[in-house]
Amino acid sequence: MEAARDNCIVVTVRYCDDHIGYTAASWLEEFREIIEQEYSLNIIVVRIRDCSTETEPTIVVEGYGQVEGLPSDPGYLYEWLKKLLDQAAQKET
Repeated sequence: MEAARDNCIVVTVRYCDDHIGYTAASWLEEFREIIEQEYSLNIIVVRIRDCSTETEPTIVVEGYGQVEGLPSDPGYLYEWLKKLLDQAAQKET
């Protein structure tokens, strides 16, 4: 997996609404350590306030994919991130 070699991935939360941006970044921070330990990597969460396009947040995992909107539960965001990393690992093998 590329992230394992580099040992670091950047997850960017682009948002316009401060509350939604804060919520998305907070959820990522809640389970960041679990993902880091499971995949032996470091995750950097970056928040960027950007009202130029969409009102819904966009969560971008550098080099892996993105999702638009905020799920109704942090568990969905956690599972989405794990799925992206698992798919990347399978492509490497």
